[in-house]
Amino acid sequence: MCAALLILLAIWLAERLNNTPRALLSTDVRVVKGGAEVADNRLQITAADDEGVAMFIAPLGAGLPAKRYPLLRWRVDADASAQGYALIWVTKDEPRALQSLPLLPQQFFAGQVDLQADPRWRGEIVGVGLALMTVGEFPLIIDHMALDPSTGEWGWQDANRRLADNLLQFEPWLPASINFHRGVGERSLSSLPVLLAAWVTLSVLFLLALSHIVHGMRWQAASLVIALFGWLLVDLRWTAELLQRLRSAPAETAGYIGSGAASWLEQLPARLGAAPRRVFLIDDDPGGARALRARYLLSPHSTLLGFSDLPDDALLRPGDSIVILSAPVAIRYDSSRSVLFSASGREVPALLVSAATGVGFAFAVNASQVEGARP
Repeated sequence: MCAALLILLAIWLAERLNNTPRALLSTDVRVVKGGAEVADNRLQITAADDEGVAMFIAPLGAGLPAKRYPLLRWRVDADASAQGYALIWVTKDEPRALQSLPLLPQQFFAGQVDLQADPRWRGEIVGVGLALMTVGEFPLIIDHMALDPSTGEWGWQDANRRLADNLLQFEPWLPASINFHRGVGERSLSSLPVLLAAWVTLSVLFLLALSHIVHGMRWQAASLVIALFGWLLVDLRWTAELLQRLRSAPAETAGYIGSGAASWLEQLPARLGAAPRRVFLIDDDPGGARALRARYLLSPHSTLLGFSDLPDDALLRPGDSIVILSAPVAIRYDSSRSVLFSASGREVPALLVSAATGVGFAFAVNASQVEGARP
């Protein structure tokens, strides 16, 4: 009980005393319309779309409480100009609805908007950005865009309510792969494993201190009971999440990679051969849903992820295969020489095994012709 109260007090104090702004301009920023680049907490808008609109949005992971972060700040050059400015955001309750707040030129160049009075700035905010219409001159640079926390609007009840939501509400499962993916950050300070670890640690420390006061106390057995009880809580919550997943409707995983890609990948293992082999999967998003589902569909072959270009010769062995879904560098196939080559200068002798228009290509590596190939 004492340990639990100390944890709640520590979380409340951290929420109340932490006035660090939440920076928004990182490499995770999504450019919705036009073109933009992000570096060193600075966003440089370089182009607009055909309609003259430049739009970007910064994702906020599992979301930030709107009541805790009501103030948005940024810096912009005084020479920047456009015919229209708007603040945009997305809430967790309405992830498919884009909220928009038009800004006056004075508000935009002042670089500050207080959103407490806006009735739409409520709940959990999962994305914040700006939209500019008919930019006068490129590049337009925006610096240090951040959300500032408010200690006056965020109190004890708000902090405890958010803590209870993180502990008691189950986040949706993401069926992008066969593995378990939750919609909440597992490494956040209020996640269940972190709280349980802190609770067990503080409980053990409390018992150690108490053992010096109460003579004859068997604190070793008490510590073991506390650890087992914490493990039981984790197991019960995990079981509850599994039961909830079983009661939910089956997810259509083909939508993550496209029906055509799913059909081709399901037939591809048989074409690669009966014996399991290594498959180098080339994709511009190696950790995305398409690559993860492709690795599952290519089983029992051992699919290696993380490649955005042709693998180095030293990695190849007889019997290896290469599957190309997409690549950030240009990769071509010379059928007359049976050679794969990329714009980076790499070449791999290979034979075309299968191809699907608009989906991908599969090749068998002719490793006997690769320099340094190992048996």
